[in-house]
Amino acid sequence: SSDLKDAPAIRVNELAIKLDPRSVTSDKIHIYEVLIDSPVIAYEGNLRDSNLQALQRAAAGDGGDAAPAEEETAAGPSLMIDSLKLANAQLGVQLSFLEDPLALTLPSLELNDIGKDGDASVADVLNQVLAALNKSILPLIKENAGGMGDQLKEKGEELKDKAKEGLDKLKNLFGG
Repeated sequence: SSDLKDAPAIRVNELAIKLDPRSVTSDKIHIYEVLIDSPVIAYEGNLRDSNLQALQRAAAGDGGDAAPAEEETAAGPSLMIDSLKLANAQLGVQLSFLEDPLALTLPSLELNDIGKDGDASVADVLNQVLAALNKSILPLIKENAGGMGDQLKEKGEELKDKAKEGLDKLKNLFGG
């Protein structure tokens, strides 16, 4: 379905941020809480690679290249986030082997103490959030898409049995 392909990977409907206003002008911005409520997440691809995994690789600087993250940290303040919560997330999943997308609800996700022990750039935070998302999304997809595989297997067995019955009837008609 092209519905998901035209949608952004993550659409945030509600965002609440509580922070220490004195830290906004410092080298490290202290955020007490980030609440992302009712985001709509589009997952496209397969179980090995997806648009969200590509975003995570980009946020991490493609894995092997740490220079962009270092430049960003040097250019701006770092972040310290005590609690980042993602709640009531709706997940649209378009897998390459499924005709129709799956509509799933993602369990709440909470990350704590981001950047507490070092400097965390915006890219570092994004990378951590996407890593946690991917880690929680994949088991949910496997759990729900796995049932579809069982259904397909059952349908295949039914077709095989019906074909055998039909073949037996033909053999009986011709005296075989």
